[in-house]
Amino acid sequence: LEFLLPFISDIDNENNHRRNLLGYEIYRNNELIDYVEDTDYVDNSDGLLYLEDFCYNVVADYDEGSSGFSNTACVVPQLNSPSGLSVQGTGSFITLNWNSTPLNDQTSYNIYRNDELLADNILTETYEDFATEIGIEYCYYVKAFYEDIGESPATNTSCSSWNVYPP
Repeated sequence: LEFLLPFISDIDNENNHRRNLLGYEIYRNNELIDYVEDTDYVDNSDGLLYLEDFCYNVVADYDEGSSGFSNTACVVPQLNSPSGLSVQGTGSFITLNWNSTPLNDQTSYNIYRNDELLADNILTETYEDFATEIGIEYCYYVKAFYEDIGESPATNTSCSSWNVYPP
């Protein structure tokens, strides 16, 4: 998870004098998780779980003390998904091609045809579906599978059929 910390003024409006900003305390679900001096923060902690809601607050740390909590920002981590699915009729079957996840860190892929699981544990970014009939359109999407975590969101849906054409 990556986010920018909010700008917090270094002017104390009550006394109209400058104070020195030292850094920021980062809180996740009301627990202090880090202290940083920069306004960019990436939370790549081991405690993050797929599809679990995490809420963040920031406290500015000045030489004269700390600010109150910032607003609360909540996010739900998602797994990276494959992309760019294309399907086409190839002779008497349908060929699927897609792009890997951005980090290529999935265990395998699961392929869905007409919203039902067609094949799992696919290790490459291509698949040939021979269990199709002539002239019938089939719609597909692919999900990355991550061991001990689950499936990613789906790729785009792409549809195709195959036909026999006269010579």
